[in-house]
Amino acid sequence: ITLNDSAPKIWRRILVPANYTFFALHCAVQNAMGWSDGHLQAFYIGEKKGRERITIEFPNPEADDFYRGDTRDERQEPIADYMQVTEELVHQMLSVAGRTASRADTSRQIKRAINNGDALKVFKEMLYRQGVKRSVADDLPSYLPQPKDVWTALAPRSGCIGFVDARCVAESTRHLGVLRLGQRNKVDLTAGVWLLKKRGEDVVKGEPLAQLHSSTADIEDFRAAADILLDAYSISQARPSKVTMIKGIYG
Repeated sequence: ITLNDSAPKIWRRILVPANYTFFALHCAVQNAMGWSDGHLQAFYIGEKKGRERITIEFPNPEADDFYRGDTRDERQEPIADYMQVTEELVHQMLSVAGRTASRADTSRQIKRAINNGDALKVFKEMLYRQGVKRSVADDLPSYLPQPKDVWTALAPRSGCIGFVDARCVAESTRHLGVLRLGQRNKVDLTAGVWLLKKRGEDVVKGEPLAQLHSSTADIEDFRAAADILLDAYSISQARPSKVTMIKGIYG
């Protein structure tokens, strides 16, 4: 990896598996260069032998198309369903390989691979090739750390979720032990937030919105995290307009 127009040359050499996903490669580049995902980056496929060029881009979280407006209620959240992006990436890769007839065919192949277990087999094989023992890959959930305590954040009112502020969600996890707040603190590997409702879904007052997991947080920590997390949700009677993760396909 070499930065163009740098003097002296700024470069890194990394070794990654041949079956790495583009997102995994993107993360590897970010880590190798010491970046915080704030640099625009894209991968280009099929530039040789007259093939159609496909561009796979990773957005800048500071770009204008992520948040618009000065208040949370006016912001446009770009997340509808990550499955949409997954299907599009799979379709583009299958198209390059000549293994799909249409987007409908790609969708059928994805659903078939998930339902018959082929996708899970590939996932387990990917883990094995990255150094994970087969016994672990075959029973992965039992090897994952489990939280000591789980709190549930309930919807404060009924309505439709118009916006979920990712920054507030991230901020809430600080109270659960996700980050080291001091030199003597340790990261709680069980800490995190599980969002049960997303943008565009209806919710009834008192219905679970999210779960907070931690093995180190006390009652005050959980309350502080829950308060911040509830601020992340914008709930009203208005239904938000549909958004798409894919702004355009170039090439």
